[in-house]
Amino acid sequence: PSFWSTVRRFFFSTSAEKRDDSRLRLTVLTHAIETYPASAVNYVLRGELHLELKQMGLAQEDFEQAIVLAEKQYEQDRWGLGSQAILDRAWRGLQQSVR
Repeated sequence: PSFWSTVRRFFFSTSAEKRDDSRLRLTVLTHAIETYPASAVNYVLRGELHLELKQMGLAQEDFEQAIVLAEKQYEQDRWGLGSQAILDRAWRGLQQSVR
């Protein structure tokens, strides 16, 4: 696509383009989870997408799985800063999904 087409899509996406983008993001994140099932960040990102799509039950499941994985990773890491950041983000997302 041309530069202007990309700019237009970024700022003024149609509902069909937004839906297509969400589907693509969901497909990519699901594939990432299948490929790296122990990576908490993939569950957090997919949970955030589910929140955006108003799919609260699916978001809650992803955030809960992310919390389990991030807590394990935090215990194993020497510093744990990355795991703690993912854990915090998962907790925030879980709180939003159950409201």
